[in-house]
Amino acid sequence: MQNKEIFTQQQNEAILDNYRDFQAQKADNYIAELPSDPKKQKGWGSWAGPGISEPKIDHALEVKKKLAKIEEIKRKRRDSQL
Repeated sequence: MQNKEIFTQQQNEAILDNYRDFQAQKADNYIAELPSDPKKQKGWGSWAGPGISEPKIDHALEVKKKLAKIEEIKRKRRDSQL
């Protein structure tokens, strides 16, 4: 390889690394913008008397909600097209 080709290849790799870092930072920002989840308390929306059990959490539904919220945040950002 000639020096020019090696230099061009190094430039392309540097650009790709920068792009990957940028995308990772954007993903971190999306997660940081998610609202905090309030803890479910006994008695809020359910019976709070003696003999109650812990509410069952649908983890798949929680993940689905978070992913939907991330997509909503992505659409609202100015850098969504980058």
